[in-house]
Amino acid sequence: MREPRTKISRAQRIFSTLTRRLGHFIQKMSPGQRLMSVAALMGLVLASVLVVAPDNGHDTPIPQTDLSNVHPDVSDAVGKARDQVREHPLSDSRWGHLGKVFMAHGWYAEAQSCFHEAARLGPTEFRWSYYQAVLQESEDLVAADRTYSQAVAMRPRYAPLRFRWAGVLLRLGKLEEAEDQFQQASRLAPREPAPRIGLGRAARGRNDLEDARSHLETAVALSPSSHEAHGELAGVYHLLGKAELASQELQRASATPQSHRGLRDPLMQDVENLSNTGRHLAMRADQLVMQGQLPAAIKAYQTLIQKRPDLARARMNLAEVLLSQGRQSEALNEYRNVIRLFPDDALAYFSFGYALERMGRSEAAIRTYEQAIELKPDYSQAHHALGRLQEQDGDSEAALNSYRQAVQADPRFAPAHLALGIALQNLRQLDAAIHHFRTAAQLAPDNSEPRNRLDNVLQQHTPPP
Repeated sequence: MREPRTKISRAQRIFSTLTRRLGHFIQKMSPGQRLMSVAALMGLVLASVLVVAPDNGHDTPIPQTDLSNVHPDVSDAVGKARDQVREHPLSDSRWGHLGKVFMAHGWYAEAQSCFHEAARLGPTEFRWSYYQAVLQESEDLVAADRTYSQAVAMRPRYAPLRFRWAGVLLRLGKLEEAEDQFQQASRLAPREPAPRIGLGRAARGRNDLEDARSHLETAVALSPSSHEAHGELAGVYHLLGKAELASQELQRASATPQSHRGLRDPLMQDVENLSNTGRHLAMRADQLVMQGQLPAAIKAYQTLIQKRPDLARARMNLAEVLLSQGRQSEALNEYRNVIRLFPDDALAYFSFGYALERMGRSEAAIRTYEQAIELKPDYSQAHHALGRLQEQDGDSEAALNSYRQAVQADPRFAPAHLALGIALQNLRQLDAAIHHFRTAAQLAPDNSEPRNRLDNVLQQHTPPP
């Protein structure tokens, strides 16, 4: 829903006022003076309208959203930002701020509209093009590529911009251009590992494994605690046939927590800082779950959802708690609501599939896992879960393929290595099974099953001469 357009623009009002005053002035002139002066004075009026009151924004409608069911703080933030735009309709910063408020709370179409208007009013301010490109990444990579290019022309030395653009180019298969932007980002942020990781991925994409290894080793040296860098390097070592080095990197990856991916980005932090509303409610609900107070946690999640219906995770958490309480019908309804409201959320489909699996509805679970993978092809956990059900149905070939895709998507995911090892052992491919059991044991040292299976296979297996 949008506000109606203003019927009379500022330029029209000024033009009307000046022509009215001009008419009174001309009436006082002699006939000869009137003929000589009318043309010049009319030209002056038109020039005044064009120079003083350009009609460039006042008629733009302000995006509307339904705020009746959101947290009061969110409603207040949106309302204040809208009021600022109404008071200063020609201010690109006011339109941009409203866009950031919308973006922070998941109203992406409204945010995009605001950033578009901000960019029109402030054509030399790169932030508005940058935010537009970030939103375009999830729906139109070609458009994002074009918009990032425009933003870089305005602000070539902003490293996160170069880094994000490189990621889009990589996904578009433009490896050479992606590498150029990763290199630019690396020069602008030489102490950051993320551009080097990007360069490693690009090199791997063109099958230059030695170049990929060099970049990823540099990333690890820059940030020894980078979970992502160790994991990527492990994958390259594995492809190079350096099994021992790959195992060492996988161990290091498992010992480091997953953290922020990419470059530190002050502009995106500005958006995140606007999205704090409701966090205290979510933390309270999560604490109640950890304390085992599940009925109270259900009420807390329901309150959070009422105040923040835009939060998918709150709904999924509520469904999970309902399921743990044996309230299956309510849980399934909640999962269906999540998928209906957030149809592009792969985690929502995966969570729903896992719930269906636990309820014994395997066929429905398989379809739901497949939908999660369709949305996120590199979803390791979904591939693993799908393989588990395929194996139960007796389709060992499909299960083996799913396990392999799970390992390829995330070489640090120990359950996928274990499942793949078992499947390979059943097919008597013992060398490959040993590798995956060993990897699983290294990634999950507290789990005794991979080590037990490895010992069992080693006792039975005589390696070829």
